[in-house]
Amino acid sequence: MLGTLRGGDWNAELLRGDVKQAVERLKQEPGDCLFVGGVTLPQALADLALIDEYVFDVQPVSGTSCTKCRRSRMQSRDWYGEAVKTPTITTRVSRELGTAINHGIYQPGTRLPGERLLAESMHVSRSTIRMALEDLERQGRVARSPQRGWFVPSPTVGEPPSTLESFTEMARQRGHTPTAEVLEKSVRSATLDEANRLGIAPGTEVLELVRLRGMNSTPICVDRNVLPLAIAQALVDLDLTDASLYESLQTQCSVSIFRSAYSVQAETPTAEQAALLRIPQGSPVLVGREIAYDRTGAPVLLGLNTYRGDAYRFHADLYRAE
Repeated sequence: MLGTLRGGDWNAELLRGDVKQAVERLKQEPGDCLFVGGVTLPQALADLALIDEYVFDVQPVSGTSCTKCRRSRMQSRDWYGEAVKTPTITTRVSRELGTAINHGIYQPGTRLPGERLLAESMHVSRSTIRMALEDLERQGRVARSPQRGWFVPSPTVGEPPSTLESFTEMARQRGHTPTAEVLEKSVRSATLDEANRLGIAPGTEVLELVRLRGMNSTPICVDRNVLPLAIAQALVDLDLTDASLYESLQTQCSVSIFRSAYSVQAETPTAEQAALLRIPQGSPVLVGREIAYDRTGAPVLLGLNTYRGDAYRFHADLYRAE
């Protein structure tokens, strides 16, 4: 800035001191666009990574150009005055960050680098980074914490209201890859409570299956199921890694789950569950308890599903009694 200039006209603001700090301060203020023209000043702002977008106004005979340091789409106008939209710098940065999330550079549940570090690594201004992150936030790709910065949220699952879906179905419908690690599979005698809920005699053999369910390699749920062995005999020697239990019951045992009596309660995980779900001990979990039935109304399985509190959402349609 020139130290000899004492003021500007009605449509200009005189900046003194450090150019970068002054322009960044102006960009944080409410309002529309900051326009600059000429050659030297736009070049200086570009060198400081302060130019967010460019607008070119093309006319048949004479043309003008200006540089815009605010939020708007970069566009050019054809000979008939129609706007031709092209991707902005903010859009490009948003896409690059989204691609990095898709490729696992920033894992679900982890904090992103600070805005200043992102701006320096991507060679753009901090305000551009903030606008790109806000765009990703609207898409549900990132979330912000007032005290801790920006995070990649963990994927969430949840059945649509009044619809029974398996974990595998929920994950696939949301574009995620469901996983299942078998932690335990054993045949044992049913307890009195299990026998009562399954409608079988006490001591009847049951298959107990414990698996760690996940999405895109992120652990979501510790899934414990108990099934009468008379129904699930074909599953005893079957590898259920990454398999859907509902689908396996249908294809291997000719049993279709028709409905489920399901309840959800917030609890504190055990040390083992917290370690499996990769959450701090003491973090809340949602525990779902279910009894699943076939079309005849016969109980098929008991389920105890321990979900990460930040990864499960339960929906229900509620009606008033008439």
